[in-house]
Amino acid sequence: MKLGGLLRVLGLNAVPVGGVMLAGWSTGTGLALYWCETLIGTATNAVRIAQHRRMTGKRGHYRGQLGVEINAGDEPRARRGGRGKTKWRSFLTEYLVGSLVFTFAHGLFLAIILGAFLKSWPTRDEMLWGLAGIALFQVGGLAFDLVSLREWPFARLKLQVQSAMGRVVLVHVAIIFGMALVFWLDKPGSFFWVFGGLKTLSDVGGLVGAKSGARAGVAASPAEPPKWAKRVVAKIAPGEDFDVYWRRERERELREAAEDEEVRPRERR
Repeated sequence: MKLGGLLRVLGLNAVPVGGVMLAGWSTGTGLALYWCETLIGTATNAVRIAQHRRMTGKRGHYRGQLGVEINAGDEPRARRGGRGKTKWRSFLTEYLVGSLVFTFAHGLFLAIILGAFLKSWPTRDEMLWGLAGIALFQVGGLAFDLVSLREWPFARLKLQVQSAMGRVVLVHVAIIFGMALVFWLDKPGSFFWVFGGLKTLSDVGGLVGAKSGARAGVAASPAEPPKWAKRVVAKIAPGEDFDVYWRRERERELREAAEDEEVRPRERR
């Protein structure tokens, strides 16, 4: 894990926590800043993807990578998959659709929580200071990455974006656990600390995973399946050769990862 990445993650999470603890910001401001951080992070990751595609032309940019499917009508940049589902061909489009849908859903949930349960709304001055701090870390991290982005393998970018998507999904989990704690302890302020704690742990864990994957150079499953998974499959579907299935899926992942690193002819981009 690089020190710069760790400091950026800790700095981003320190802005709302420090504001609430040290500057006396409202809980509503702290939670709203976490939401804004996700939205700004989506924008900076979109820039990374777009710039990497422009600089490298890697094939991985021209197909879906995240498994995002939505109910949609005809879409020129997509293909229909399943009943009423759309599978995105573009990595950038797939990421933006998935991340923004989750982010705006979080915004709706948080608005209900702030207004109906916590009775705490963000204030203008606190939000401006907080947004300035978050933008400093997010844009600074983007600028740092852009210097070496041309040399990044597609696998590194994909792992970083997958990690970001995982943190977006974790926000839903944090909301659920946070609200359960509010009802259990009857302390509305506890929601902020559960939310912030889970997100900070997720950010640091995602950073470790992304760096490990980047060193490996490919996002693929281990060579052998976990023992616990083999035991579960043996009980659910006895007689199934899980090892064969695992190796076949791993070979597919490695093949697709190698294809992702190929450069498309410039005239077809």
